[in-house]
Amino acid sequence: MSTAAPTRPAFAGIVRAEALKAARSRSLVLLAWFSLVLCALTAFGYAQLGADDAARTTDDVIRAWMMTTLFAALFGAILVGREFDSRVISRAVLLSGTRERLLTAKILVVVGSGIAFGLLAVVGAVVSAVLMPSWTGGETLWTTEATATTVGVFVSTVLAAAWGGAIALVVRHQLGAALIVVGFTLLIDPVVQRIWPEGANALFTISLSSLYRDPKPELLSAPWAALVALAWIAVLFVAGRALYQRRDLP
Repeated sequence: MSTAAPTRPAFAGIVRAEALKAARSRSLVLLAWFSLVLCALTAFGYAQLGADDAARTTDDVIRAWMMTTLFAALFGAILVGREFDSRVISRAVLLSGTRERLLTAKILVVVGSGIAFGLLAVVGAVVSAVLMPSWTGGETLWTTEATATTVGVFVSTVLAAAWGGAIALVVRHQLGAALIVVGFTLLIDPVVQRIWPEGANALFTISLSSLYRDPKPELLSAPWAALVALAWIAVLFVAGRALYQRRDLP
């Protein structure tokens, strides 16, 4: 009596399962909430400080939402790293059929989470720019620069989520990846930028500054900065994928 070979699950089902795990994660709610509160407070501070220049105030209020990039990167690191920590990654591969199918699904979900955080940042930025200046005695002046800054905040957030996920794929440890994200974002990159501004343009988080229109004169143009950010993600992903394919899984 012959037995039929087990069929692999549909790829759409794998993506759906990964998306459900992400959506039900307590980390998603916490990080989104922290991002919302911190960015809103910072935006309100800019609105209070810049009441005399409506255009600049609007841009600064929007730019305050770039801090969402940190939380998007942390969530990307958590999504990729947590199954290595909990040692269920081998089981997840078995259920998915192959390592490559699971990895592709995770990449799609990480990018999707970046889009979700990016939309949160855009909505928060627009609402803040429209409402907050009037609360502090100023006014909103929406310009082409304000639109470019908003788009830059969104793109930066999506790229940050992919960066965090790529770091976790290399490190294969949730806490370690999160510490690397925080360390580079809040400590290493700002210090290097202060000591060597031109050289710091090659760092990932500094390249994002060009995308969300930070007015520092030494920054790269947006196209070059986007290439730098994509290069970081690509190098980390290629290295992480090689380790993921060749090393034993916990």
